Amino acid sequence: MSLCPLSGSRRTSLNRLPDVLQSPRSRERDRRRKLRRGHLQRRAKIIHAEGEFQAVQKLAEAAEVISQNPAVLQLRYLQTLVEIAGEKDSTTISPNPGRYPCTFHKGLFSK
Repeated sequence: MSLCPLSGSRRTSLNRLPDVLQSPRSRERDRRRKLRRGHLQRRAKIIHAEGEFQAVQKLAEAAEVISQNPAVLQLRYLQTLVEIAGEKDSTTISPNPGRYPCTFHKGLFSK
């Protein structure tokens, strides 16, 4: 039987040594680790912000297309209904197209 507490299957874990007991190397490693963690968090925020910016650009492009041809919005609505209907055990309630003006028909037949 070994008298060393770190040998064999028994291990002790030290959460954190006081700064006085740490070697300069371990203090430097801790400092670098904290800097790296902060850098990764900043990078993640930048990537998230870039994704948000791209999403806003796409929405602006979609708004431009819709403003040029309102029938596109009706087509998108119908496509969404088809996607919802494809799901299992779904009930879809939508307004009756006969009661409301349909931009799809106006867009097709007004030209």
